[in-house]
Amino acid sequence: MDWDAIGAIGELIGAIAVFGSLIFLGLQIKSQNRESRFIALHEISEAFRDSISQSVDPAIAEILVKAGQDYDSASDSEKLVVTGFVQRVMRVWEESFHQHQQGRLPDSIWDVMTSQYAALMDSPIFLRVWQSRKAYYDPAFQEFVDSIQATPYSVPGIDRY
Repeated sequence: MDWDAIGAIGELIGAIAVFGSLIFLGLQIKSQNRESRFIALHEISEAFRDSISQSVDPAIAEILVKAGQDYDSASDSEKLVVTGFVQRVMRVWEESFHQHQQGRLPDSIWDVMTSQYAALMDSPIFLRVWQSRKAYYDPAFQEFVDSIQATPYSVPGIDRY
């Protein structure tokens, strides 16, 4: 066997190794992308649960119900609580919107979330806060929210809040 043949065998082995490395790298990137989408979904779900869980605090629930029935009769501090609550929930939706646009949030999850938010947008306090604060959100998100058809929202024992 001469040196040219040995060199050709070496090049073949090198090409096979490079090809194998590329396959391995592709699998790692695919796995990392899947993990990235899962983490984004988890963080959004956790943020939504955290923001909505405030409403089960009796003091905040009372403020939300009162403001939902007659926003104008709420005190300034109660209006601040309502505005903060709604904006926190809306920021989670805005983040979800961007994650969905980037392909990190699957359509199946996005559609369910949008249904939930469309129901929240039927609430007078959500609509009121959105109208007064929407300029502080991304223009694409503003357009999206304004295009949503609100669906009836109900809380057992409460007509609307």
